[in-house]
Amino acid sequence: MKKRILSTFALWGGLFAVVYLLKIHGGILILTVLSAGAQWELYQIWQKAGRRVAPAAGVFAGILLIPSAYYLRVLDATDHLFKDDWASIGILGVATVLVAWLMMRIFPPKTRFPGEAMIPTALGVLYVPFLLQYLLQLYLLERGAGGLFLCVWVIITVKFTDMGALLVGKFFGKNKMAPTLSPKKTWEGAIGGSLFSVLGSILAAQIGNQYLELGFEFNLGLAALLAIPICITGQLGDLVESGFKRQAGVKDSGHSIPGIGGALDLMDSLIFTAPLAYLLIKIFGTGHS
Repeated sequence: MKKRILSTFALWGGLFAVVYLLKIHGGILILTVLSAGAQWELYQIWQKAGRRVAPAAGVFAGILLIPSAYYLRVLDATDHLFKDDWASIGILGVATVLVAWLMMRIFPPKTRFPGEAMIPTALGVLYVPFLLQYLLQLYLLERGAGGLFLCVWVIITVKFTDMGALLVGKFFGKNKMAPTLSPKKTWEGAIGGSLFSVLGSILAAQIGNQYLELGFEFNLGLAALLAIPICITGQLGDLVESGFKRQAGVKDSGHSIPGIGGALDLMDSLIFTAPLAYLLIKIFGTGHS
């Protein structure tokens, strides 16, 4: 627990420092590094489970995907190429998969039949970097301080879920939620995580409204309501990763972050929530402009 607390403070401190100094470019750097680490670990897990993948090719394509999601949109200031958000996101996903398949010619998988690795490699690209790049799509809805705040708000909402589930589950957890996939997760922890998520979402929104120049006011009631589907989806993402690890017979995705595990252990709850948060803010907005 001590190592986890220290790692948590170090990660949050690093995030705020880099974003404060480099703004969105720092956020892109952090997201690219963590996404690449999570994608690499996912491929290692799949290999241990017996799947054929091309890790180097897939991760290379993923590293290109994250910054492209932002910089291509910014460079196309007149919207000549990307007139529709959904079309640009779709094109980005297809192009990245094609790049991954092309890179398989340079970094072929170690298997007698390289074609077997095409689908799992593409799924790894779509599962990790493609879904995580929705954080940048969320930023592009507001841009500037408001866009950065929305990204941090999502992370706070999700990580408060993890913190609440851990603490409540540790001290009050009795009823197993998914004993086969993740024996330590309990329904009490899930409920506690949901409550922490709502509180974290409201707290972040209040701080943003009061102390930051966002360009909008985040309605606190809306922030609380949006936290509910986000926290549920985050816990689902955690269970999906647990399923992958269970198939491979591993406890953690890696050992790069003391007390937490690997990059995938850190990012698993954000993978599904990033596109959901983008969709929710795009539909409902923030309550006030």
